[in-house]
Amino acid sequence: MDQNQFLTLISLLAPITLVFGIIVGFYNFKRLDVSIRFLFFYLVLCLAVDLLYRYFGYYSHLKYNLFIIPIFAFFEFAIFSGLYYKHILKSRSNTFILFVAAALLCIFIELLFVNRLLHQKSFQSYGKVIGDAAIVFYCLLYYWKLFNGSIPIVTEHRYLNVAVLIYFSINLILFLPINFLVNASISIVFLFWVLNLVSVILFYLVLIYLIWRNGKTRECLL
Repeated sequence: MDQNQFLTLISLLAPITLVFGIIVGFYNFKRLDVSIRFLFFYLVLCLAVDLLYRYFGYYSHLKYNLFIIPIFAFFEFAIFSGLYYKHILKSRSNTFILFVAAALLCIFIELLFVNRLLHQKSFQSYGKVIGDAAIVFYCLLYYWKLFNGSIPIVTEHRYLNVAVLIYFSINLILFLPINFLVNASISIVFLFWVLNLVSVILFYLVLIYLIWRNGKTRECLL
């Protein structure tokens, strides 16, 4: 078994983890806080995108799936923007809304350059980088508002913010040189893709734990 086959095989842990998380989320959905429901929707999005990656990468005649990345980035950023704006940062700022709208527009504009997205040699997802950087900014803004007393301490939000900050910081570092990673030999970039897979699965597990914990806590309160 070569490195490419090994990576493909262990990558199956991601959809398996997502299916487990969606089952947990579905079972607890009615008891979840509205903010935690965003995590459930995110897991559903991730599973749908994972299946699309595999279809276009392995089964479609295209054998190419990179164009899905900016599409995923758009919806991923929209979900986390809604989560942070409404429930974590509790912002009522028009500037924040304009920031979100501008970032979403930048990601959407990238989708218009279809020719570049459909060629592996020239592929570069600036939209994913913008989305990741903006979400890291939300995490740092959370700490700023927490320290100056603008928002209350919520245990789930505190744990979630740590996980989001670590995961999207790693994601940002990995997607900055994405053109190199998708065009270089697998033997050269193997460790980068393993790091990405490990960080993804650990992030999913944290989200699943938060969903389960919130559901059980709410169940006890009821």
